[in-house]
Amino acid sequence: MIGNHLSSDILEQQFGPTTVKVLRQDNAVRVIQTVVTKNQQILELSLVRFEPAGIAAFPEVHATIKSGQSMGKAFRAKGIKFLREEEFACYHAVPLAIQKMFDTERPALMVGVSVLVGPSKILYATIVETYTGTVTWPRLFGEATQQAVDELQHVVTYL
Repeated sequence: MIGNHLSSDILEQQFGPTTVKVLRQDNAVRVIQTVVTKNQQILELSLVRFEPAGIAAFPEVHATIKSGQSMGKAFRAKGIKFLREEEFACYHAVPLAIQKMFDTERPALMVGVSVLVGPSKILYATIVETYTGTVTWPRLFGEATQQAVDELQHVVTYL
């Protein structure tokens, strides 16, 4: 699935305004939580891997993102087109630490994403997005890759 919708758009339609909490960040990796502003409910835990070519092509936007801005909102604010190319969107069992974070034993919604930016569709980042099972996604398809499941084990170390 390809689109320019933001995950924050989907979440805010269902839960109201959200904010991003950065748990870890350097020039290559970012781990974030998305929380409901009014009650701090955690909706999302994501691991972003920035691509060197994307960083080089969009250094100003990358600096804005590193300062704490949501990726999609940062590109939108600069009027730069982007696409979220979803590789899969499915429910999947997650480690106990993530179940506790989401306060549920339900499987989580996992979405694998490549972010393509600008007219040349430069790969800016790959993302493993993990949402509480109460989030409704526009379209479910495919299965989580083994790499995405392995990334969940890695991201738990930042909780």
